[in-house]
Amino acid sequence: MARSEPELMEGGEQTNQLPLVQREPLLRTKLFVPPIRPNRVSRPRLIEQINKGLDKALILISAPAGYGKTTLVSSWLHETEVPSAWLSLDEGDNDPIRFLQNFIAALQKIIPAIQPDMLSVLPGMQPAPYNAVWRNGSLAGFIDWEMSAPVTRDWDLAHVAFSWVPLHARSVVEPEGFTDFDRRSARLRRLLARYRWDGDAADFIGTVQARALSMASGLRELAQTGDRDAARLVREGHADDCERAAAELDDFSL
Repeated sequence: MARSEPELMEGGEQTNQLPLVQREPLLRTKLFVPPIRPNRVSRPRLIEQINKGLDKALILISAPAGYGKTTLVSSWLHETEVPSAWLSLDEGDNDPIRFLQNFIAALQKIIPAIQPDMLSVLPGMQPAPYNAVWRNGSLAGFIDWEMSAPVTRDWDLAHVAFSWVPLHARSVVEPEGFTDFDRRSARLRRLLARYRWDGDAADFIGTVQARALSMASGLRELAQTGDRDAARLVREGHADDCERAAAELDDFSL
């Protein structure tokens, strides 16, 4: 799967420009069931086998290229009244976000309750800069630090800014070596520009504050369920740090 080259923020940090909109227009032809060819070979026995498997969760049709898998399935779909969605895959669908976008679009044809705005949560599932592990200047891998779930674009970007500008509490980032607080406004504007953020930058600070408070409350709630790691993080002051960061951002100006 292709990966864009990292870009540099002010100060030398590396960050990837994550897309916040669908990367390419959906090719509607990918959603069309292929037409039946007039000279096709009828496969009544195989179609009967498909019908016998309709009570199963999955029917897998496997054969070498050119053996008529697509023709068989499209013939069956033209003969049955079973609600169906079709998605033709290509190399670009190795990108999980693009695949899910196309998959949702296909399902919308038979499940109208699926709303187009569901697509907006998908970028939150991508690896973000704060997940990156670098070794000798090269990307070594990603670590999922969070209790992961799809989120909105601004919610995901808020965590990136919180961790990479950084907008965390001074008591947290100073011991880690960051002291250039006067340049944080410029760093944030540069980050938002790199991520093609088109909202109001001042309003975005409120989103970062809400994200920090959410992390604090999430840790405390998880600790109350008996999760030992969350309880340890609360004891170590991480929830307090997030709340302190949110309070400090009251005085942050762009």
